[in-house]
Amino acid sequence: MRERRRARFCGSIQRCLLASMRVSNLVLFFPESGLWRLFRLEAAGNMTTKPEASIPPKPAHLDVHCEDDVLIATIRGAYDAAVARHLEYIYVKLADRYGYRLALLHARETMTVTPEARRLIAGWNAARPDPAAGAIVGASFGVQTIAKLLLRAVELITRKPASFAFFHAEAEAFAWLDQQRVTLRKHAARLQDE
Repeated sequence: MRERRRARFCGSIQRCLLASMRVSNLVLFFPESGLWRLFRLEAAGNMTTKPEASIPPKPAHLDVHCEDDVLIATIRGAYDAAVARHLEYIYVKLADRYGYRLALLHARETMTVTPEARRLIAGWNAARPDPAAGAIVGASFGVQTIAKLLLRAVELITRKPASFAFFHAEAEAFAWLDQQRVTLRKHAARLQDE
């Protein structure tokens, strides 16, 4: 009983201290449960207790980084469920930050897109309202065909046009993404106004 009161008291002190801090994330240890927990602070003094989703592990055959608002990925081998989950996490973070998603995929070494990855891609594209555009560089004819079928299926399911294009060179792809960015920003602004 005494331990519970002390834990509640310590918890209320921690909340008071948090109210005066200006941080976006905080990790706390709870001795009674032996667990660490990540708290996200929405604004100064406004703490949510919903733990943030953990980052799915990055597959060895995926190289990924972001340049400003563009996710750039290189896949060597199959675009499988592990790749789809890892990229989805990054896409969501970018969409939450900018209101839209831009991606450049280097697909010269991509062999195929697995059925499970196709289901995951279709599912999260249907669930996300934010506009998106994707540039695919160096895809083989087979990968282009699978990608076109997948993206057309997503269009039918979501009733949103999928903006994507295939390129031979990265410079062409970036130029096209720059054009798409203008449209996507306008669309994202309209979504925020609604």
